[in-house]
Amino acid sequence: QLITGTYENEERKSWADFRAKYDERVIDVMGSESRATAKISLSNFERVAKPKLIKSVTTELVDRFISARRKERGSRKGTTLSAATINRDLRYLRAALRKAKAWKYISDVPEFSLLRERKKLPTVVPPEHFAAIYEACNNAEYPSGLPNLNPADWWRAIIVTAFMTGWRISQILSL
Repeated sequence: QLITGTYENEERKSWADFRAKYDERVIDVMGSESRATAKISLSNFERVAKPKLIKSVTTELVDRFISARRKERGSRKGTTLSAATINRDLRYLRAALRKAKAWKYISDVPEFSLLRERKKLPTVVPPEHFAAIYEACNNAEYPSGLPNLNPADWWRAIIVTAFMTGWRISQILSL
């Protein structure tokens, strides 16, 4: 029997089959941090949306996923997940669905939008705490043996750079 049509078998392609192939061919070749984040994001989607077939991943299902994730508990008591966390999951989901289209598992990638994130970053360290940390640098004994630099100045440079740039400590130290 002659089978025609590019997406003839689309009805039977399961999400689990696609995910296994995607993990093996795409996620497993990512860097370690990206790989872990991708697996978490796609597992969140599977846990909440529970897709059975790849073709069941529609705009409506993604919207229900977003709605459900917005109600989940955040990292602190009394908070819900941030828009940035949900957007991270959506970016990895969109990348996976684009690959599903390229592999001809689906004919189109469902359309969905990322959530709006707050423009102003929250203050992580209040000014009075920053001042106390800055003053406490006088008691620093490590790192010792730096040429032309005492430990207090080194720590002040680190915390001021972190505060002003928002960089992570690893980024500052690699500079």
